Amino acid sequence: METEPEQTKKEPGRPKVYSDNLMVFALIIKFLMGLTYRELQGFLTSFFADLRVKTPDFRTIHYRFKKLSEKLEKLSIDFDSLPNNFVIAIDSTGIKRYNRGEWNKKKHKKKSRKGWIKIHAAVDVESKQLVALEITEENIHDSKMAMPIVQKVETKAKNRGKKLDKVLADKGYDTRNIFDKLKEKGIFAGIIPRKGSKVKGNSARDDAVRKIRRVGIKKYKEEIGYGKRNAVESFFSVFKRRFGEHVESRKWETIRAEIVLKAFIVSSFMKGNHSSLWCVGK
Repeated sequence: METEPEQTKKEPGRPKVYSDNLMVFALIIKFLMGLTYRELQGFLTSFFADLRVKTPDFRTIHYRFKKLSEKLEKLSIDFDSLPNNFVIAIDSTGIKRYNRGEWNKKKHKKKSRKGWIKIHAAVDVESKQLVALEITEENIHDSKMAMPIVQKVETKAKNRGKKLDKVLADKGYDTRNIFDKLKEKGIFAGIIPRKGSKVKGNSARDDAVRKIRRVGIKKYKEEIGYGKRNAVESFFSVFKRRFGEHVESRKWETIRAEIVLKAFIVSSFMKGNHSSLWCVGK
């Protein structure tokens, strides 16, 4: 494990004593084992004791974690492993800011509201790997984040000669704007219109409504492969079962970094390839 001082032209100032890779390794251990920063320091000291490797203290790890926010969001996604024409499923879920517990709130009759955080994710339905992630406050509607996510995935895919062929999403993304914009990009909108939807023009959404009227909702879902949307639901299920439904961090920059790191840990495990976890320092 590299622990020699490292210096880059983009990062003036005192050279780093510990590499970004070492910090990412430490943080993965922290969140997988549910350790505090002091406990993590003790674990690292014991783990590397026989190797005589100098390890960071808890203050250094916490400080560097805040500084790693941007780099963690640029963790490499293996688009090269995706088929030339791939399909993604998008969805969102909410998690609590703090783990105060329902019992504790009832006992002390606290009604203070700390709010929720929304995680918007796009998952490749075949490989089950995460291909895009956005983190917002709870008041941002799912439909507002659909096109930013699609644009991010489409841009990265084009750079590698891949094409986003279809987007699967639930009724929360049922808007004419999303249907039409996806059609303009040559992407099929695998979104189920709300029950009782009417044809009001010649939009891409109207085409879906007409098709459902002809063949029925069940057959339509089968034709567009709507069942594969469970890839993103499975992602969120694993995320919450592994890390719970709250974040440990308090400040927004570390909240974002924590969620991104946890998300890529889950993605790596679901895909069965752990190499993407170690590219942050490259």
